[in-house]
Amino acid sequence: MITVINLLVLSLSSAMVGLFGRALLLDLGIIRGFHAGIWACVVIASVFALSQLLFRVFLLLLKPTRAISLDVSEILAYASALVLVPSLLGVRFPVPYETLEKLEPLAHAAVFAVLFGLFRLMSFFAAVYGEKANRSVVAWWAAYAGIVAILAPFSLYNYLDAVAVKREIIMGETVDFAVDNTYATACAIPENKRVIMPMDAREGDHLAFVCAPKPDKEDFPEVVYVVLESYDRILTSHENPKEVVPTSRLTRTLSFSGEGWTPLTVPVAELPAETVCITLSWTPDDPDGFRSRYGLMPGEEQGYAMMVSGPWAQRVSQGRTKPSVVVILAEGLGAEHMSLYGYDRETTPNLARHAAGMIMCEEAYTSTPETPGAAMSLLTGLNPLAHGYYASSSGPLPGKVLTIAELMRNQGYFTVAYTEGRGMEKRDLVFGSGFERGFILFDDYYPLELRAEQFADSREPRSLVPAGARVTLGKAGDWIEANPDLQYFVFIRLGELGTPRYLSRYGNGFMKRTGRSSPMDVYDTAITYLDLQLGLFLDRLAGLPEDRQPILLITSTNGYEFFEPGRGAWRRSGEAKRNLYECALRVPMLIRIPGCDGRTNRTPASLLDVAPTLAALTGMPLPYRTEGQNVLEDSRAREIVSIMGDPIAQSMRSGKWRFTWQTGLSSKSLERVDEASVIEFIDIARYRDNEIIQDNVWREPQLVDAFKSQLSTVLRDSRFGNTVLTMVPGRVPSL
Repeated sequence: MITVINLLVLSLSSAMVGLFGRALLLDLGIIRGFHAGIWACVVIASVFALSQLLFRVFLLLLKPTRAISLDVSEILAYASALVLVPSLLGVRFPVPYETLEKLEPLAHAAVFAVLFGLFRLMSFFAAVYGEKANRSVVAWWAAYAGIVAILAPFSLYNYLDAVAVKREIIMGETVDFAVDNTYATACAIPENKRVIMPMDAREGDHLAFVCAPKPDKEDFPEVVYVVLESYDRILTSHENPKEVVPTSRLTRTLSFSGEGWTPLTVPVAELPAETVCITLSWTPDDPDGFRSRYGLMPGEEQGYAMMVSGPWAQRVSQGRTKPSVVVILAEGLGAEHMSLYGYDRETTPNLARHAAGMIMCEEAYTSTPETPGAAMSLLTGLNPLAHGYYASSSGPLPGKVLTIAELMRNQGYFTVAYTEGRGMEKRDLVFGSGFERGFILFDDYYPLELRAEQFADSREPRSLVPAGARVTLGKAGDWIEANPDLQYFVFIRLGELGTPRYLSRYGNGFMKRTGRSSPMDVYDTAITYLDLQLGLFLDRLAGLPEDRQPILLITSTNGYEFFEPGRGAWRRSGEAKRNLYECALRVPMLIRIPGCDGRTNRTPASLLDVAPTLAALTGMPLPYRTEGQNVLEDSRAREIVSIMGDPIAQSMRSGKWRFTWQTGLSSKSLERVDEASVIEFIDIARYRDNEIIQDNVWREPQLVDAFKSQLSTVLRDSRFGNTVLTMVPGRVPSL
């Protein structure tokens, strides 16, 4: 009978200890939730009961006895749990300090512990000095302990299931999102939600993501834990989270710097080979830590969301098999005003300093002096009428056309663009215009700064002006230095010379100390500043490890023409003009290939050649035939055609001649909207020697007719159909 009473009191006291423990854990915020509290109560009660039974077994093994005093002292020990009843009933005793009110339950627990310890000590002495008995008495208490031992792990399993985060599986919806003016196509992932992401099956040894806090709430955690789970089947958003078992689980710590997107890379080798689908989730608490595993001190979900772009297949570190690439498109940098190309003013000493290791294309020309058309020609290898970015037309690209950025991204390159397209005075190469195609990160912001005072005593408020190449090249250089192990393609458009004007940051340069400086003086001075910034950027690239040196290509959208009042006067004093004259069409093209010596390439080149040349250098041929060619291999004589305006004006450079004429045809329909006329027909050598222009239209009528015929053919063929490339031009016969 005494044994039954003992077990009954033990059960009641265990229940009270479990309820007290549950209430204490909930009050202190150590656990949270109704089900978690119930199962915590059962776990505490079962563990308490099991510990008491094991203590009884230990005593009987040490000193077998049937002494009534042992049962009495144990019943009193269990009954000491009655001191916890006021706390369970919510009775609170007066406490002099409010800060101590939360500690009152701990005081009840301390009293219980003291009483329980005293009675336990009595039990020990009762066993030692009690009447000896047969050790068979131990078997019954061991059996009772075994029964409770079955209950303890069962309750613990249910508790862990109750506190486990049930991360719902959802489909992600991508949006265009900007962080510090850098765009990416990203998905908003709420805290503790698993977002389904298909595996990127393209070439690469890593999966790359870029992440950023969604700035709709304050105090986003500075450090979060990203959980990547892989599956051998395609998931849907209707999956039961309990039934979806991943084939692998990876956890990464992500620290946000507070500026821009934060990269995250995961080796593909750490995922099972049969992986076809992954989910990404995140939490501010370490999911593999003790607290998360046992549901202790869980944080309140604040409704945070993290923006994630990816995954992108990437080549990283030793997995890099192809060189990285950096392309700089300096708008308005004309070759005929660069001392590197023979100009009499020392405008480009820094580029000249690096030129020994570069391939310099001596005769390179733009496809159009209009920036959007020239930039898209560089990225696609197509003329403006073919790719659709011309005059007032802004694409979209024909369906089968891929930009060099898309091609490289598909081959494991991390693609980044800095376009300076969105500013106070311009809006061209912006996100959403089609130039973002293929770029994982796209920064189109044209940074601003306060205009420096030209005179110390000036009291006029300073205005904002474009910050220029220094800031943009600085951002690009910072990104490259921060990601040396990535295989990357970085495209940089510099608008410093887009509208030539004098800024005090240029210094004196070629400005006249007395009298009025001409627009050409301003332009040449601006070139020296741009050259300085390019030199600093090239120095940063040169500081990279030898095996991380990228291919570098520097070119331009256009130069400027300063002649006035007429072409026959040869007086360079007019405003800078974009047109189809030689000095406005000739641009620099400098290519640095790691491990290769520099040289001069005298084969005529075009912006159309950039995409096929880079494709050849990286071993990734374009999936369609372009009008450009690999300037490093193809040394054939060729004709370079440039166009501008609507109606279309064309200019062809062939041998020693440049022929420019107004077709009078609409760029959209090729229907005649104006009269055709010859604008200019010059001998390039005599033009560069500033000789008087001859009337070559009268002297060479047959050449005029041949040029017109060839340009008409080029114009007719230089267009895409709706979806199919209709023009694969052959070489125009040399004139």
